[in-house]
Amino acid sequence: MKSLLTKAVAISSLVFAANTSFAGCATLAILGSPSIPDIADTQFEDAAALAVAMQNYVSRAETKLEECRESSDSFEFNAAIAALENKAEKYNRIARFYNRNGLAMN
Repeated sequence: MKSLLTKAVAISSLVFAANTSFAGCATLAILGSPSIPDIADTQFEDAAALAVAMQNYVSRAETKLEECRESSDSFEFNAAIAALENKAEKYNRIARFYNRNGLAMN
């Protein structure tokens, strides 16, 4: 049983390594995004901390994506941009909620 578990962990590690080693520049540029909770699961303090995390993440991702613009496959590059925009929109829903309720986050 222990041997089977060890093999399963080894295979999982290889699959993860293979997936990330074949990821292109644009895909790697958007890794490490902060987790965006549902609005119902946030408090103002959570949203304020998330604002800082998102600003740092978007700034870093945009810089890396700009470096990848010429070397990335256009499909991968556009998919990375779309994923970044989707993440930002999820955060913006939370920010709009707190701003609308008079709790300015900036």
